[in-house]
Amino acid sequence: MAGPSPLFDITIWMERTDDPAAVHDALVEALGEQSPLLARGVRSTERGVAVEFPEMKGVQPAEGEQASPEAVDQAERVLPIVKALVALSAARVQSGLAPGERIVIEVKPSAVHPQDELRHT
Repeated sequence: MAGPSPLFDITIWMERTDDPAAVHDALVEALGEQSPLLARGVRSTERGVAVEFPEMKGVQPAEGEQASPEAVDQAERVLPIVKALVALSAARVQSGLAPGERIVIEVKPSAVHPQDELRHT
């Protein structure tokens, strides 16, 4: 039996535009209308505009499905990035932003939550 899928923190940077604040505001509005909300942070910096997708999860094969360990590993690493890019692309189209900026994708494993963050209900 396979363990839970790993979680990844994904940040997509769009290089500086003429008005990063306008891009920021347009993306916040467009991403806020998505359900469920995938992006949890949009910020503008001197570098440009960054959209954060924390704790994006890959997929595990369903019960009874057969998949090679290599295929599962590849899906767990690639699918969260694809989900983030699709969400950002949809938001850009919805907000009317031009697709011309170069983007940089940063992916790192999510930090393990410390024991004191665990809550019992």
